[in-house]
Amino acid sequence: MMRRPASLLVLMALALCGAASAQDSAQGYAGKLKAYDPQAVEAAQAYAKTLDLRALVTKSAPFAAQQVNQRLRAANPGLGEDQASAFVDHFVEKMLTQDVDAIERASVLTLLETMDKDELEALRAFQQTPMGAKVVRKMPLLVARLNENMRLMNDFVIPRALAAARDEMLKAGVEVKI
Repeated sequence: MMRRPASLLVLMALALCGAASAQDSAQGYAGKLKAYDPQAVEAAQAYAKTLDLRALVTKSAPFAAQQVNQRLRAANPGLGEDQASAFVDHFVEKMLTQDVDAIERASVLTLLETMDKDELEALRAFQQTPMGAKVVRKMPLLVARLNENMRLMNDFVIPRALAAARDEMLKAGVEVKI
């Protein structure tokens, strides 16, 4: 019986990684929530809070800052160190404040779009059990690791696959730019 809710947690974590509604304003978000059963909304919001998305974003901030700094330097070679640092600081501040709320809203909407009321209530009931609490404590780590896996996909797997496909096309006499 415990296996089903645990698998729901894993599926939920995967769904959160692809949340597409992060740009919703708070007002648009409230309007979208009205389309769902209030108990389902309550359960989705309660579960989303357990993921501690703010902590996940905070943990990813140094990586994001490094990436932004590299892109900034490449696009603006004449930018001074102080200016680049100020830009990155503004970026991180924005990322850690305003945009985390958008991610939290997107997570709730993803839950509501992915699971029905009964599943959300079962998920909520499970997280209140000792095993559920144990699993929930591990969810931020799981989500963070899934994000690392996506970086691996973007930084390693996709570029290698693109290069291999380009090379195969070149063998056939077709030059493809990627």
